[in-house]
Amino acid sequence: RVAGCDCPSASLSSFRSSVLHGRRTPIRSARTLSLAAISLWILVSFGPARADVSPTFEVVKTFLSLGGSQPAAALVLGGDGALYGTTQYGGSSGTGTVFKIDSGGTFIPLHSFSAYSTDGANPDTPLVLGSDGALYGTTRRGGAGLNAGTIFRIDSAGTFTSLYSFSGVSSGGNAPDAGLVLGPDGALYGTTPDGGGWGFGTVFR
Repeated sequence: RVAGCDCPSASLSSFRSSVLHGRRTPIRSARTLSLAAISLWILVSFGPARADVSPTFEVVKTFLSLGGSQPAAALVLGGDGALYGTTQYGGSSGTGTVFKIDSGGTFIPLHSFSAYSTDGANPDTPLVLGSDGALYGTTRRGGAGLNAGTIFRIDSAGTFTSLYSFSGVSSGGNAPDAGLVLGPDGALYGTTPDGGGWGFGTVFR
């Protein structure tokens, strides 16, 4: 059990082990840690809430900056039964990560974003499971455009592909800050809060 844990800011996600996983932040400032790992963030799991079973609370992962920090989006259940998520910051360049937690509870880093390069930076929206079994997501910064964000694909093995860079100009959209949605046609849809003909945002496919 963890003391001093507050401010949950992402929804829970179901898991095939019938345990719910969510996020709480932060555990307090860690003054004894280096500046590269000044904040602790945790993933927690809750046991089934049934009359015949006592609920349990377990810390699954404590984040430090080098391994990812400040996850802001809900976890997503993949086709392989693992949970997938992102962190806004941390990783090898400090600009975010993608990770998975397998059905045994093992935490596996999959990708570190590379300091505002073409693969994007600072993902803060939930991943979505595509019709091909891969995970898709957005970043609000980085990319080949004017630091205006990206759309990316990552599979369960961690193979990462940057699919699109937002241009940041009026017609192209800028800094997507909502998750993608899988449409009935198998395509992915999303929005940007800025850009478009009048500068008030776009819907894209």
